[in-house]
Amino acid sequence: MSRQQFAAFMFRYAEALGYSVSVGGSLGAFTDAGQVSSYATKALVWANGNSLINGFNDNTIRPFATATRGQSAAIIYRFASTLTVAKTA
Repeated sequence: MSRQQFAAFMFRYAEALGYSVSVGGSLGAFTDAGQVSSYATKALVWANGNSLINGFNDNTIRPFATATRGQSAAIIYRFASTLTVAKTA
């Protein structure tokens, strides 16, 4: 699963749980932001804005790179740790 696919999955999961998925932000700081697929743009902005998915030291987000097991575990941990308090009524 790619990093952008994982972001889209987590975004939809958050929506299904009733969490707020509105976040301002941009992927403009990443040199490869233009490579993000249109279906995943909002989700990746949300995931990055909530520090679920971070960029790399070379200022890339690598949307088509495989989400490694370690990255996936970190994303799920961050989701469970930070977004549970943001649930909307």
